[in-house]
Amino acid sequence: MRIRPLLLSTAALTFLTACAYLPQNIVAPTTEAAAAQTSFDLDVQAVTASVISQANSRKWERGFVVADSGSAALASVVPASVALSERYPVATGKVAYTLGAGDVLIFTETRNSIASDGVSGLIANTERLVVSNGNTIVSPVFGVLDVSGKTVEQVRSEISERLRQRAGKSNAVSILPKPPVGIRPIYRIGAGDEIAITTVSSEVSTNGVSQTLIETPTTREIRVSSQGSISLLGVGEVFIEGMTRSEASRAIADALTGAGLDPKNEIVIKRNVANPARLIGDVPVQRTIEILEAPIDLANVLSEYGVRPTDEREFQVKLLRNGIEYGILASEILGSADTARIYIQSGDTISVEAISKNTSFDLYVEGYNSQKVSVISSSASARNAVLPITEQGITLVDALLNAGLIVTPDSEYLIRLTRRGTEYRMSAQKVLVEHPGASIYLRGGDKIVIEPLEYSKQTVMVTGAGTSPKLIEISPTTRPTLATAIFSSAALGNIEADLKQVFLLRRKEQVANSFDAYFIDLSDPTRLILAKELQLRPDDIIFVSTQPISEFSSVISRINGALTNGLGTLAIAGFK
Repeated sequence: MRIRPLLLSTAALTFLTACAYLPQNIVAPTTEAAAAQTSFDLDVQAVTASVISQANSRKWERGFVVADSGSAALASVVPASVALSERYPVATGKVAYTLGAGDVLIFTETRNSIASDGVSGLIANTERLVVSNGNTIVSPVFGVLDVSGKTVEQVRSEISERLRQRAGKSNAVSILPKPPVGIRPIYRIGAGDEIAITTVSSEVSTNGVSQTLIETPTTREIRVSSQGSISLLGVGEVFIEGMTRSEASRAIADALTGAGLDPKNEIVIKRNVANPARLIGDVPVQRTIEILEAPIDLANVLSEYGVRPTDEREFQVKLLRNGIEYGILASEILGSADTARIYIQSGDTISVEAISKNTSFDLYVEGYNSQKVSVISSSASARNAVLPITEQGITLVDALLNAGLIVTPDSEYLIRLTRRGTEYRMSAQKVLVEHPGASIYLRGGDKIVIEPLEYSKQTVMVTGAGTSPKLIEISPTTRPTLATAIFSSAALGNIEADLKQVFLLRRKEQVANSFDAYFIDLSDPTRLILAKELQLRPDDIIFVSTQPISEFSSVISRINGALTNGLGTLAIAGFK
């Protein structure tokens, strides 16, 4: 029912009759009196469940006290939607971490090794790599690698490729000539060698009837001197260095003959000290191999000293002989019994190097230093912080909680996120309370500013019943009701209060000087349930009439006066 104050309509009479209240002696105001009043449109509605549902659907927007840009001493109340001006970043998902200057990487390469007992195993070589200002890492294993803007997985792939290339290049034996096969060694005596010489002394024995020649062998072990000679009794020095065993035997025989001695002799090489072969590289122990007259097969030597190729590893064998380097893979030597024999010669150097068929390494980030997020707080409830971004990523919620920000139902903060020159604005209530699971992942270089927002004071006014208007502060978090307001005021305690005529006046949205007037008869206890359900909104006016009221026009006139005076009071209090 729409009523213009001081003007009575038939509908008003019908409304009041339905409310079990019949005004008496109603007198319409004069034209002059009506003209003197400020005109307000009232849409009077009896409070019912459906009316309450419609009234409670009115949006409650809180306002913030914001300092005026022109003067820090002045401030104005700005709606929350304007103060926040929310704008969320489009890219909110997690992105892969990319490496940059200052990051610390741990690189571990695992390779095969042979223990002293000949058993093969794995050893790990670990390096700590720091990304330089030029965004590179350096390792003796894979060289210099540019990691700028690359993920750890991308760097792993590049290292793996380099190790595969290195494995191919390390198989240097593929470009070397194969060692000669089937050539038995010819041993030549050298200084320091130990030989055993057996000579024969002859004696004629006479028994009176016949003579018998008795030959007595004598064996002596002699070391070849540094000059390459040996010393024989009754003969002197005999030079034998560089000779084969048979050549040395002839030289000794000639010396014995020259001394008038029996030239018979036999030489046995006891130790090859002057010119042994050497086995070095990836073997349990570096060895010297004495090459005597019996030939020694390279395959037997490799097997004896633990060189056994597997599916995971290979050995390359290099043979240096008389200044010429030969090469062959161990699997070629040991792969078949029919393989032609490679005999070791005096002075040979055999180098064995284990090479892995499969690259095995690990790479991970130990220190995340290149990408950081800064948090700056102008509130005492949060602290400044600089947070590193890791491979797990960090969300806006993580950053705010790390800064110690706690949001209560009665507090609000403006979260300003600056990313690459663009600012995004968000409500801390929405980020932390309403939608904490809606992850907004941060990027390196993001800057977060936390600004506290001060809620403006919001009130309703209770007037009528012969009392002075009273402002009651309300909170949207507790959702106060009509019952809360009127029973906490002195209006109902006034003897003039008429519980049958309680009005809740609420300005209509986007309609000037027009109000919804929710009417309720609180003299009926059952109506108190409705009063407890009807929520208040900022700037509501609760009007309690006095009793008795003999004219309905008088009620309307008093509501009109309450609106006129109340709006002036509200204006003083900062309401619009």
